[in-house]
Amino acid sequence: MLKTNETLGKNIAHYRKRRNLTQVNLATSIGIRPRHLSDIETGRKVPQIQTIARLAAGLGVSIDELVGKC
Repeated sequence: MLKTNETLGKNIAHYRKRRNLTQVNLATSIGIRPRHLSDIETGRKVPQIQTIARLAAGLGVSIDELVGKC
């Protein structure tokens, strides 16, 4: 079973790719560094709730959709 932060990262990557966004595009649009987004997507970093909210908004999904299967 995946850890919660790994599942969250996989969900973020899934929605990002469905919207044809690169990590650079998404990160820039929500005000974080691309490396930080990469670390979140791979489960190396756990984002703060504010960052999760910005990611959800940037991806056009709810926070529940990002963390729903965690």
